[in-house]
Amino acid sequence: MKSLPRDPNAFLSERLPELLPEGGLALLFDVAREADGAGWAVYLEGGTVRDWLRGIPSHEIDVSVVGDAPTLASEASAGGGAEGGGQHE
Repeated sequence: MKSLPRDPNAFLSERLPELLPEGGLALLFDVAREADGAGWAVYLEGGTVRDWLRGIPSHEIDVSVVGDAPTLASEASAGGGAEGGGQHE
């Protein structure tokens, strides 16, 4: 089993750009800024985290939103390319 890095935040800031699909980091930051401005939280999850743990590039960005996910998906899509996937309550 792979051990977690001593400082996960430092590890992510160094490795995240190479683990996300092209343009993914900019999109993730756009979504995070939009969510933060509305007072919502956004968490990476699903295949993105699975691929990070395996140390391989991800071909998707899965996020969970604590807030108004449909509104965030619409605003992110309008900004350039995000797809609003499944919605879970």
